[in-house]
Amino acid sequence: MLKTLIRMSSLLCFLAGISAINSTQAQTYQPWPGNQSNAQLNQMIKDLRQLVRRAEADRAADPTFLRDLKKLADKYQSGQNNAEQPSPETTTERVFFDDFGDGEFNANPTWKVSAGSWAIDRSGQNIGLVSKVGRPLSANNILGALLTPQGSSQNQYASIYSQTRIPAAFSIHLKLTSKDLFGALNISPYQGSSGQNSYRLVYKPGNGMELQLVQGQKAQSIGSFGGALNLEDGRLHDIIWTRDAYGRMTINVDNRKIISAADSSLQGDFSGILFINSGGAYWIRSVEISGQ
Repeated sequence: MLKTLIRMSSLLCFLAGISAINSTQAQTYQPWPGNQSNAQLNQMIKDLRQLVRRAEADRAADPTFLRDLKKLADKYQSGQNNAEQPSPETTTERVFFDDFGDGEFNANPTWKVSAGSWAIDRSGQNIGLVSKVGRPLSANNILGALLTPQGSSQNQYASIYSQTRIPAAFSIHLKLTSKDLFGALNISPYQGSSGQNSYRLVYKPGNGMELQLVQGQKAQSIGSFGGALNLEDGRLHDIIWTRDAYGRMTINVDNRKIISAADSSLQGDFSGILFINSGGAYWIRSVEISGQ
């Protein structure tokens, strides 16, 4: 309690000193309401920094105290940037869609197979782009130039991609069916002609999901959900992945938010969408991508 009173006293002395330094500028302080908008908090941080700079220039306060005030301003500025910054008010526009209703994937839009085998299944309940891989392979072992044809990997994994400009702030909506309780399905908006840099959403049957940042030969986890999702129940499921202009991402499965993460390592637009089946059987009914 004594330390708190001392610091409050120091703050009052500091403000009084600043008032004397800047006596030509009228300053009226209003009572601080409990619920301030982000704009008001940003203005407070800005004003605090200005006062600290004035005090430093005129040597009007203890340097240690001014340093503590700087740290306080930095703390609240960081909170604004990382957690409380409002989402930009922008409109979304569909940039890609395919429901494979035409029975092929070679045009409108064009998909290219770079490993394994993919086909269009139009029979029974499981309809859409299908891939089946019998031997599971760890997702972290699938790195590198994934858009280059991988003739020797057909028994290990299957990959397919479509080139399309995806804005940095995007929404990816998949409708799919999963069958086997092993392996993984990887969903990646990628950058560059080789697909070495991407964000990757990995669905692991029975073991939840993981969101990764992939750069070259390195995959780093930036968010995960460890619970079972049970997408192998024979029903069609929705996966919605959104990313805003600040790099904040959310993953929703069947209207349930399971991952929330943020990363801005990859800047600018993405070059396309990539799917990798590293073991299991998956039917992708439709792919819809929107951007801001």
